[in-house]
Formats: sequence, structure tokens, C-alpha cells
Amino acid sequence: MHVRPARQPVAGLFTMPENNVTYMAAIGARKRRVRTLSRVVDAATREKNASVPKRWSAFRSDGIRPVDQNLLKAGKPGPLQIRGSKTASGRKNNGVGMEAVFRVEGNRVLARPYAAGPWDNTMQHGSAPTTFAVWAAGQVETPEPMHVARVTMDLMRPVPLGELEYETTILRSGRKIQLVGVSLRAGGHEVARASVLKIRAAAITLPDYIDNSSLTLDAPMPETCRDPREGFGDNNPFVQCMTLKLARGGGFETLGPAAVWFRADRPMIEGHETTPVMLAAIGGDFCNGVASSLDFSKWTFINSDLTLNFSRPPVGDWVLVDGHSVFGPEGAGLSIGRLADRHGYFGRSIQSLVIEPR
Repeated sequence: MHVRPARQPVAGLFTMPENNVTYMAAIGARKRRVRTLSRVVDAATREKNASVPKRWSAFRSDGIRPVDQNLLKAGKPGPLQIRGSKTASGRKNNGVGMEAVFRVEGNRVLARPYAAGPWDNTMQHGSAPTTFAVWAAGQVETPEPMHVARVTMDLMRPVPLGELEYETTILRSGRKIQLVGVSLRAGGHEVARASVLKIRAAAITLPDYIDNSSLTLDAPMPETCRDPREGFGDNNPFVQCMTLKLARGGGFETLGPAAVWFRADRPMIEGHETTPVMLAAIGGDFCNGVASSLDFSKWTFINSDLTLNFSRPPVGDWVLVDGHSVFGPEGAGLSIGRLADRHGYFGRSIQSLVIEPR
């Protein structure tokens, strides 16, 4: 068993901006005119940066890595860019200057307020730590080319915002599979534990009698769908990081089964691309929200876990969650979703729910 060694924390690394209004104004200015980026850091900030450890000298004191101008000139996405993304209103957004949900240094991670969910604005939405775990497992090298076949996340305690520590462990590694464990800790307590199973990527030819017609996409494309968040989402910062499109059902507005497209507009991990598997983790944890049969104002139905299974790797920047929920008489329930991209269905999600009246 291989355990990733922990690094010593860097004092004062994760200091949040003191003046959020000034901070957001600077972000807006950078979006409008990239060439003004070098002027954002004034003399006082540069003096403050002099005390920052050298390996973090590329970061401003407000925690943002400046976008590489050479990458911009070459038409490539910088550390905090998402290629071709748009905001919920449909306005093009190249991601320049957008803060990521997570920032990582060694074995320490800062979960910014964008990670908060609807149940408690000091706690993370379940999608956030699951997406982080997928990213962390993806940083572990494999002996052969592999793709993710399963993700299981156990939410052992409410996962707070702010500073956390994580650890990756190779539980099993061979030529055909790799199993990686990811643990998140806050205040000395383990708050979430994930396992990510990777399977060797090998092209095969299936027999003619294999019928995959059930994998054909039966929902409209996101460009033809409307945003389902009218009157919803103000209390859910994480959902504001995405564009949502309602393909079927009522979504957040009505009770019952629904199918919703998801696309990430805000970067998840600072300096890293949001992969299709990470996007599937985001969408999969929303199944209990988009396909619930219980009134949100009268009931809570928080998931204590999430399992994702993939028959093939997802592709593209949109993931569809086609879900429904079932509830038992003793305080438990399930939210089950089919996962698709533009090319068809590729997997399923399932959540175990804790049902309680408010």
C-alpha cells in the first residue's frame, strides 16, 4: 500500500481577501481587458507578496494566479480558463480571472464559498468534495492507460468550507485496474472518504448480438432547452457555478422525475481543467435536487453518499442527469440517475438519502 506523504503547511497561505467589493471589481476589470492584468497588483500588494514563499510567488496575495499572457496570445486556456464556456445568461465567458472553487497546495486545500450547498451556507454541496476526490485520484499515475469506471463517495460528516487536508492512497494497482482512496479531513476529523476505480483502456470489438440501443440519447440537446432555475438557486452558491438546461420534467420547479443538462462555468481546481469525469461527479450529486418528489420547504433529503458507474468515459463539456427518486417509510430514500453526454448514455448515479421533516 502506498500512502502519499503529507507536506508541512505554509503559514498564512490561505488568507481570504478582506475587501470583497474591491476584489470583485478587480476581477471584473480583468475580464474586460486582459492587458490591464499587470496593473491590478499595486505597489502595496507587491510589497506584501515579498513575504510569500518563493514557490508561491506566482500568486498574488489575494490568492489568484495571473493568467499567462503567452497562453492567451496562443489562443489556449490559461490556468483559470474554461474553453468556450458561457454564463447562465448565455454570455460568452472565457474564464479569465474567475476564482476556482478549490485551491490546492501540497496536501492542503482551500474550499472557497462557491462550494457551499443549499442546506447550510457554511458547508459544501456534495458535488464539491466528490469532484475534488475525482481530481485528486486523477493525479495518481497509472501503470497502463486507464479510465475511471466507478466513483464512490461517503460523506461521513458535513464537509465545511475553508481549510482542509487530503490524502490519496493506492489501495490496489495492477495492469488491469487501479483503486485509489481519497480522504478529506477538517479540524483533525475525517469528513469524507472516496474510492475511485480505474480500468485499463483497451479497444475491443463487441459481438453483433450486443444491443446498446438503450444507450441512445432520448433527450433534446442543451441549446434547445431553458434554464430551470427560475426562483431557485439563490441559496445555493455551488449551483451558480454552472449553466443548467432543463431537458425533461419540471426540474427544481416541480416535483417528480426530471432530466437536466449541466456544464461547469467556474473552474473547480485552480490551475487545472474540469474534466468530463469531474463534470459527471458534479451532475450526479444533483440528482436528489432535480428529481425529488418531496417539497424542499417542508422536507430535507440530504444524501449521505454518492456512487457513479461508467460504461465508458464521458466526453464534452455537457452532462445530462436523467433522474428519479424513491422513498421508504423509515427515513431512507434513493435518488437514481442515468448519465449522458451528447453521444448517449454512459453511466448511472445513485444516492442514499436521509429523509427528515423540517
